[in-house]
Amino acid sequence: MIEKIKVLLSTIPHKHITDKIELMWGTNDCDVYINSLLLADRTRSGFDPNTYSVLFTLLTENELEIRSKLNVKNIDQMSGNDWANSTGKWVIVKRPEKK
Repeated sequence: MIEKIKVLLSTIPHKHITDKIELMWGTNDCDVYINSLLLADRTRSGFDPNTYSVLFTLLTENELEIRSKLNVKNIDQMSGNDWANSTGKWVIVKRPEKK
């Protein structure tokens, strides 16, 4: 696990959550777990805004890790969406011209 991810995990004030993410890092299971944290129907108030932001960043970074293992390009060639550029923000890029 790279240092950037460890730093992000250290900002989440819930050790049981960070332990699970660290254990599953770079897998589809980790993706499912982080999504469940972000999308779960809870009766309690939820996470603070910083934790939500970190979880979204971790979700993106985990997806990039999975894609790097599979040697998949970061740009979706079908839609032209660059879903996870270096800033982690969504942008639309021009679709490659067909020859």
